[in-house]
Amino acid sequence: MKLRDTLSATLLSHADILAKRPLPVRLDPSNPYPLWLPVVRTLFWATFFTLQVGLVIRAVSGQWSLFMWPFWWIVSIGVVWGGMTVFAWNRRAARLHAAAAAGQPAPEAERLPVWSRFTLVPLYYLLFLIVTPLALVLTVANRMSAREWTDYRAELVARGVTLDLLAMVPKPVTDAENFAATPLFKDLGYTSDAIHSQAGQAALKRLEKITLPSLGQPNSPPWLTQKKVSLADYRAVLTNATVFSQSAANVSDATAVLAALKAWDAELREIETAATRSVVAFPVRYQDAFSALLPHLAHIRSLSSNFRLRASARLDASEAAGALQDFKTCWGLGKISASEPFMISYLVGVAIDGQAMQPIWEGLGTKAWNESQLAELESLLASRNYSKLCRRSLDAERAASTTIMEQWIADPAGMDKASSGLAEAGGGNGLMNIARILPVRFIMTENLISLNRWHDELIPKDGSVPDFRETDRKMDGLVASPWQPRYIFVRLLFPAFGNFLRKAAGAEVHQSLARTAIALERHQLAAGSYPDTLAALTPKFLPTALNDPFSKGPLHYSKTADGRYLLHSVGPNGRDDQGRFDKRAKSSEALRVSAPTTGRSGADDIAWTYLPLEK
Repeated sequence: MKLRDTLSATLLSHADILAKRPLPVRLDPSNPYPLWLPVVRTLFWATFFTLQVGLVIRAVSGQWSLFMWPFWWIVSIGVVWGGMTVFAWNRRAARLHAAAAAGQPAPEAERLPVWSRFTLVPLYYLLFLIVTPLALVLTVANRMSAREWTDYRAELVARGVTLDLLAMVPKPVTDAENFAATPLFKDLGYTSDAIHSQAGQAALKRLEKITLPSLGQPNSPPWLTQKKVSLADYRAVLTNATVFSQSAANVSDATAVLAALKAWDAELREIETAATRSVVAFPVRYQDAFSALLPHLAHIRSLSSNFRLRASARLDASEAAGALQDFKTCWGLGKISASEPFMISYLVGVAIDGQAMQPIWEGLGTKAWNESQLAELESLLASRNYSKLCRRSLDAERAASTTIMEQWIADPAGMDKASSGLAEAGGGNGLMNIARILPVRFIMTENLISLNRWHDELIPKDGSVPDFRETDRKMDGLVASPWQPRYIFVRLLFPAFGNFLRKAAGAEVHQSLARTAIALERHQLAAGSYPDTLAALTPKFLPTALNDPFSKGPLHYSKTADGRYLLHSVGPNGRDDQGRFDKRAKSSEALRVSAPTTGRSGADDIAWTYLPLEK
């Protein structure tokens, strides 16, 4: 028997079974099956079972968010089953009617072979009662979610939201005005093949050659713990390396360090010149979004350490003019690092800026800066708009997430690249593996919608930067809520926003402290003493008073008995600890500016002073 005949016989057998079993209404087997009957039966059983499942879900999870899933699942089964019933019944009714019209006895239903009952019949029921309803549900869900995203996307675009990462990348420029075209960085590879090429490996070796040896110390700037750069430690590691020339034993540590760094004079002069260029455009593959390679970041940060060390050594050797030039180069490298709109680029730039403030702190402590140098330092610090850079990174994060997820939705078969990008950003491979088996495109679309709605929820529409405490509060509420499939990527990606915003606030605090300390020093040079309050600094030395991003109020300032001052921020915990801090919180840069806002008893202030304030 052919497969078509077997399926036909199965349908007819199904109709015979229906004709013999009791039905809610009495039907003449030779009349068509009424369409209202399967509709009523489907709605009754869908409602009945959905209520049972809904009560169980309510008892387990405490919410009704999955309530409609069993309803639509049973409705889809009812549609298929009802359609099969109407088709089989009406076909049998047609046979009976034709036999009666011809004066022939009613035909008997065909009996299936035994092997068909145990092979094709189960497959038949599986196909029509499981596979078909599943395909129907997924198709409807995919279409509905796609329409919802299309409407929401149009709304976002109308509001001016940028959802295309490529629209946010730096514009191409000529080599003459591009830092990335300097010889040390020009041959860096931005694909796996380019990195492993002969030119790419040679570029990496040139940059690694001018990397300072590690002292094994925390990455946080020493000024956060009121410490100078240890020139003696650097002298030891530099003079022990064979690449550096040996200095006489009787010279100062600063002289020895400066003499050792002369081995890199050519490279440092190249970077110093390139850092003055107005534009930065590295050949980053922005179309790869989170998977894009950024090999220059680590090397720029490493180079900034060279200039920071040389600035400290020059200050110790009474070469303030040279130290100012090194600070300007280091500060320029911080701007260069933040040239890409990615969060990691912003964070590397913030880290470089924090290190760059070390020579400012040391120079203020030793009265090494004159008025014109202080004015230039204040102008340079004021030029960095951290809020704007932070907001750009948040918007780029949204655009990158949207770009990757739209690529996947458009081409599920080619989602490996997007999958790796989202995995690097925070996970998601489990969903990707499921998507390879089932056409659950609607889950990705729902996650895409939720991701953008949470961006709208957390990030102000006026272009400002959200408060990290409010972000933490909302994310804690989401994490504590029952798990929902549409929030998979929100849960994966958004918890990092709180730490990112804390670091952004920390960068603004460092900037405000340094600018205010410079204004205090300028006041002292002009008046012979530090002011009684910070109000005396405006508008002569500061255009406006600078606030503490952690408290949203003014910085705390007080004069000390030794004729100096204590200037501090309340820190991430939002509590004024009189400038003191828990030494453990200073052990790493990450902890320093990303400590939890609750559950900590240790002091957490960020101070600009020359007093021993460790707790």
